[in-house]
Amino acid sequence: MMRNITNAKYNAHTDPLFSKQEILKIEDLHTISTVRIIKKAHLNQTPKKIQNLFEKVSDTNRPQRYPNNIKIRASEGKTMKELPEKWNNLPEEYKEEQSYNRLIQNI
Repeated sequence: MMRNITNAKYNAHTDPLFSKQEILKIEDLHTISTVRIIKKAHLNQTPKKIQNLFEKVSDTNRPQRYPNNIKIRASEGKTMKELPEKWNNLPEEYKEEQSYNRLIQNI
């Protein structure tokens, strides 16, 4: 589809085409949407039920290597396993960002 839109050859790589057209791929859109909802939950900008889904891993007895990671709940289905994994794989400086808009721009 992207090759048709840009009149590229049938075997052209699509990454440069997406970049040139400034269009995000579906995987990128999914990542941004995931980060957006989790960050809003951490900033208390979502209903309590959603905030409870994305609890940070915290143990008050000892310092954590990655204090901004989220508990993975594999028993609650595929989505509740994949969303925290995407968040947990982000660099720590992104997770610590206090500004929601700056976080989205960095991703």
